[in-house]
Amino acid sequence: MQPDLSRPCSCRLCVPSAEELPPHRQTVVDHVAEFGWHAAGVLADDQSPGWAYTVGLWHSLGRPEVAVFGLPVEKAMDIVNVAGRLVRDGGALDDGQHSDDILRGVPVAVRTAHVSWYGDLFGQAVGFYQGKVPPMRQLVWPDRAGRWPWDAEVEASCRESQPMLWLPWDDHPRNAWTALREEG
Repeated sequence: MQPDLSRPCSCRLCVPSAEELPPHRQTVVDHVAEFGWHAAGVLADDQSPGWAYTVGLWHSLGRPEVAVFGLPVEKAMDIVNVAGRLVRDGGALDDGQHSDDILRGVPVAVRTAHVSWYGDLFGQAVGFYQGKVPPMRQLVWPDRAGRWPWDAEVEASCRESQPMLWLPWDDHPRNAWTALREEG
């Protein structure tokens, strides 16, 4: 699945389908139509920490969707909503930049997710965009000492609770995130 970087988008609002959606998928469509995006949350379980991501920023604003991992789902959903408002209000979340405007003064690094992760982690977006998912940006947070998951001395919990989505799935170190596909 490759990101579709062209406009117009292929979402269920731009390219309606006669197919009736299950209620949870219809909620996504309704939220995007009413609010501009939907915050999808995935609860932590025995296999992986929780995460959240937006669905609809591409449709409504022509901007990449955003995701954050490894935090309680309610907090993660709040963070992607803050990011959505930042983008709506003219802010940018470009690959490689850092932003202090999302996580209460704690910087987040913005990284572009590789498409090999989309089907495993962003099912609501895949359904909404009818398989033509636009770019997704991961908001990466540091440990308490300000070290990033890719730093050698980072706290293990920071590294383990966030996938490195900028790496193709095949190149990612095997952990809870790759196990989602391997065990699924």
